[in-house]
Amino acid sequence: MNLKLHNQEQFLKNGRVQEIIWVEELGELQHEITKALRGMLSKTHLVEEFADVLICLEQLKIKYNISDEQLQEWIDYKYNRECNRQEQKNKIHLNNTGISL
Repeated sequence: MNLKLHNQEQFLKNGRVQEIIWVEELGELQHEITKALRGMLSKTHLVEEFADVLICLEQLKIKYNISDEQLQEWIDYKYNRECNRQEQKNKIHLNNTGISL
C-alpha cells in the first residue's frame, strides 16, 4: 500500500487516551463489517472506518518502533504459510474425491 498517512507522532502525546481510541476504532470497523454481512453495507462508512484503522496502525507502528521491513517479513511469512495450508487442503480434497495427483 502506498498511502500517505502523514506524520502521526503528535497524536502519540495523548498517551492512554490515544490507546483507547485505537481500540474504539478497531471496534467501529468491526461494526461496519458486521453490518455489511447483514446486508446493510454503507461503503462510505466502511471506508471511513477503514481509514481510521489504517491511521491507528500507523500510530502503533511508531509507538512500538515497528518498521515496514519487519511487517513485510511477517506478511510474507504468513502469506506463504497460508498458501501452503491451502495447497494441503486442496490435496486432501482431491484425494477424498478419488482424483489422483
